[in-house]
Amino acid sequence: MITSNIQKSSIKKDTSQRSDKSSMLKGFSKLKFKNNVLIEHGLPDIEYPIPTEKFPLLVETGGKIFPEVLIYWIMDYISGGPEDREIYEINLLKIAEEFAPSTGKSEYTYKSRKVVKDPDDFYENHYAKWTIRLQTVDLSKPLVTVQNKRSKDTVLGAFSYHKETYNLQVCLYTGPSLNVIEYIRTYGKDNYTDTRKFNSFSQMVGKTKKWSSFYLQDENQDYLCNWEYGLGWKNPDLFDEDYQKSLNLNSIPSDWVLFFIKIVEVVEKNSKLRYMAGLSLH
Repeated sequence: MITSNIQKSSIKKDTSQRSDKSSMLKGFSKLKFKNNVLIEHGLPDIEYPIPTEKFPLLVETGGKIFPEVLIYWIMDYISGGPEDREIYEINLLKIAEEFAPSTGKSEYTYKSRKVVKDPDDFYENHYAKWTIRLQTVDLSKPLVTVQNKRSKDTVLGAFSYHKETYNLQVCLYTGPSLNVIEYIRTYGKDNYTDTRKFNSFSQMVGKTKKWSSFYLQDENQDYLCNWEYGLGWKNPDLFDEDYQKSLNLNSIPSDWVLFFIKIVEVVEKNSKLRYMAGLSLH
């Protein structure tokens, strides 16, 4: 029974909501697992955000824990910019520190592709491919940052153009939301058309000049911010002092960034985990 793994009295409703791709609002509740179960999986002893609609499914599985799905749900939850976002970002970093495999490298290129509906469809596969360069971004040069309205001057991640590989260069400063992972995969895509390579950083810069970016800021979600003259510089002569502290940010290890990306990929590629997470092929 699920009660053998979960303390029923610790279930708490949370009113945080976020907009997903279909514009539906998703509510989360908090669930407290028994400590021995979490220790068995090496997971932090915290309240885990679970999509409220998934509670019956947890009952169906007898309360079995799927660590990848729990981590995925944390990333999904913080996409909405909840009040306790920082707590979950910190715990994501603890999880990465414990489980992220080490490549022994601080910078490297990662190639992948999104799951497609028809594996035999040439064009689906062609546009599903994406490549990024995991490497610390120089904040004094042109870049795009990910930020959130709740703490507008806090930088969550940074992107730039990697000249040697022509790829999107990526670094993160905290545990990412699903929004951030989707930015990475969307703007890291290899092909724009069947004859033209996707200029990832250029497309990302263009996105920040559209009204949709301001709309997302008003919606309290993560949004892209373009810094043509370097972080904090609104023009070559005007620096926003609110960003002074961000100039000394230390990015998290590239292996940790890859760990979070692969959590999403594992959930998407495994039929059982996809079902648990409530994902469907588009």
